[in-house]
Amino acid sequence: MDPAVVTSPPSVYDVVQTSSLGVNHHGLRQLAQSIVENVNVYLQALEKSGISPPTFRPDSSSGVCKEETGQEAQRALVAASERLIALISGPPGLYEITRQYLENSALTVAVELDIASAIPLDGERHADEIAVIVGAEGSVIVRIMRPLTAIFIFEEVAPSTYRHTYRSASMRDENHRALLLFGGLEGAKAAAWMPDALKAKTYHSPTEPHESAFSLVYTPENSRMGFFDYIYGGHDDFMGERFTKAMAATASFSYEAGSFADIFPFDTLSKSNKPATIVDVGGGEGHIMVNVARRYPEANLKFVVQDLQFNVTMGERKLAVELQPRFIWMPHDFFDGTQPVKHADAYFLRHILHDWPDRHCQQILSPIVEAMDPGVSRLLISDMVVPEMSTSKLIAHRDLLMMAHTTGMERTEAQFVALFRSVDTRLQIMKIHRLPTSGPAGFRIIEAMLLT
Repeated sequence: MDPAVVTSPPSVYDVVQTSSLGVNHHGLRQLAQSIVENVNVYLQALEKSGISPPTFRPDSSSGVCKEETGQEAQRALVAASERLIALISGPPGLYEITRQYLENSALTVAVELDIASAIPLDGERHADEIAVIVGAEGSVIVRIMRPLTAIFIFEEVAPSTYRHTYRSASMRDENHRALLLFGGLEGAKAAAWMPDALKAKTYHSPTEPHESAFSLVYTPENSRMGFFDYIYGGHDDFMGERFTKAMAATASFSYEAGSFADIFPFDTLSKSNKPATIVDVGGGEGHIMVNVARRYPEANLKFVVQDLQFNVTMGERKLAVELQPRFIWMPHDFFDGTQPVKHADAYFLRHILHDWPDRHCQQILSPIVEAMDPGVSRLLISDMVVPEMSTSKLIAHRDLLMMAHTTGMERTEAQFVALFRSVDTRLQIMKIHRLPTSGPAGFRIIEAMLLT
């Protein structure tokens, strides 16, 4: 097979076929062939990039290939493998899906106990020894580890004796633990209450942050509040700190994180006679604009980072000395109905709109649109763009995560178009930027302008 050709899995309807005998193995063979062919393409791409194939060893490479053909093969492998499991497990597999909360619970307990740090990276440890280190009963460790070894997080090398895999070794990182606890605690609880939240809305989309499943779980009935008001409003400072660390961990998991500044040609905003101004709305501590500044050191760009006082103070404190002349730090709440910086060359919002229902997005965007210079200023939105069909599991999960926590959503291109028109009919999408190697769930930057 030509290594440049990546075979996609067959349609679901191609996989499940029947003959006069009621059985046809053609679908299984197609999937098996797809897996074998894409393994070969993937391995060839890794070799070409000088990357070792992934293993379960703690010191394994990530196996993330930065070459387009290899990435396509990797995605096709995952898709074909998941199809194969669905085909073989059949209807009984649905009940297995409902039991996955048990795996999540076991993983959460393991993270809370920090079992990963109790096992040496280059050795093994018995459950009783782990129990002494983490302060638990040995039998509890054994029972918690059973589902985790079954899904290849840890490896059981002898009865009740465990060692690390590449997956479990990553759990020794503080930010990674925060991400897993966010998913295993806040995420799991909110997801468990999502049926109740939707039922309360008679299965209509919630339109206010205080109507979220998270709000039902964590806030008093007589004073419901949204996710961000709760975690950053002094109600649970530990949860807010953990969420901040969790978001930092997500950047380290994507092969695109270090290439974010390449998605949009920020240097084309540069002007010879005066600096081009980029306003990072809700930019936190400014790490994205720092990335852009380092990527384009010669470009005549000025960065204005807007966020709540705490975040911009921390960002200014952390900023490297050589970048300080290019940055302005501006305390600003994007819900206050104003945009202090007028006629900027670009207004940039990363992972902001997906946190909010349309009405709140309109409140965020309206002051920005009023500040934009028609035909000149760009509105740059960095969010996932949901395909109209055949959505990946990652995007589907992210969308439901938004629904459960913030009543926000991941949007299709058509939904972005409708949202922009609801703010100003002149606001139109010019282009959706992506890296050539980016998959369906990869980073996007939507470029929009006010047409004259």
